[in-house]
Amino acid sequence: MRLDWHLDPHWIDYWARAIGREAAARRDPGRAVLLSAHSLPARMLERKDPYPNLLTETSTAIAHAAGLDRWSFTYQSPGNTTEPWLGPDIQDVMLDWQRRGAREQLVASFGFVFDHLETLYDLDVVVAEFAREHGIDYRRVPMPNDADDVVEALATTVETPAR
Repeated sequence: MRLDWHLDPHWIDYWARAIGREAAARRDPGRAVLLSAHSLPARMLERKDPYPNLLTETSTAIAHAAGLDRWSFTYQSPGNTTEPWLGPDIQDVMLDWQRRGAREQLVASFGFVFDHLETLYDLDVVVAEFAREHGIDYRRVPMPNDADDVVEALATTVETPAR
């Protein structure tokens, strides 16, 4: 199995195209795009887990492919525990962009492949309500789910020997 899934060209291209489609629906030049992934307990940093670095690489590749100039990487869906989780948290980033004049914000949750609890509830309910309460025009890029190019990329990743 390949270990570089996070930079697979099909994966990056899917998100760049999907962001482009959603952005074309509105023409707010001050829009911000938030590229999000699931947060994890901060203690994982002590173990030198590559997760944060891989997400940074992926979000940077997506932003470059989509030609974004107003974007941020953010974490979402922290667990309901007392321990610290990786950040910055999506709600904090949304408020920061709002302070910088980005009333319209588009979230691309590239850390997930399919719709599930962290997209359908955490983003579509909790984050959407937060945005409404703060006067932010929030939209979410659709998940790949069964997009042909992403399914092909997943199959290739599983079938290709590790390097």
